[in-house]
Amino acid sequence: MRTLVRIINEWDAPTMLKVYDRFIDTNTCKDTELPTIAQFVQRIDRYTYGTGWIMSEIDGETAGFCLITENSYEPENLFTAEIQLWVKPELQRRRVGDSLYHMMFGIMELGNKKKVYARIPLPNDAAVAFHEHWGFTVKEKLEKAFEKNGEKYDVLVMEKNLNPEDPDADRPIKPMIVKLDKSSQFRKLQIAAGDLIRE
Repeated sequence: MRTLVRIINEWDAPTMLKVYDRFIDTNTCKDTELPTIAQFVQRIDRYTYGTGWIMSEIDGETAGFCLITENSYEPENLFTAEIQLWVKPELQRRRVGDSLYHMMFGIMELGNKKKVYARIPLPNDAAVAFHEHWGFTVKEKLEKAFEKNGEKYDVLVMEKNLNPEDPDADRPIKPMIVKLDKSSQFRKLQIAAGDLIRE
């Protein structure tokens, strides 16, 4: 089995959409229809180079992906972010999510991020347990804060403190710059993340 966790690019959009399509009819994403490839490429351009977007592969096939976005609580606070995770349902017991979080948290800490948030529409016991496993704690529960297809859902907001490499940095470092400027540390993260995925 060959595994790889890496920063994505525009050419990954078609295979990523095959993963994302599995969630369109659930309350876990905002989209009610699958985005077009062109629309998804625009998202990739925004989040890959601005905040961060990575994916896990097993034997060359996309297994899942993860991205960070601006913190909706404090958009001006660049040292914080919100995280999203999408993994093929049949691979969720193979630690694909763990591989992505290991890599993303490492990138954020090398880039001097200080805190990350997750917003989980409820009910989703598996997602809550997964985030608790990764050290997230509950910040608040927002009643009827997410609406999709005419249904309203409560949202659990969870938070996790990070350990930035330079706590006194003037500004965070973007993931693409982390990859270039801290290449040896980035590569160690990449290897460790890929090793987490199970047969």
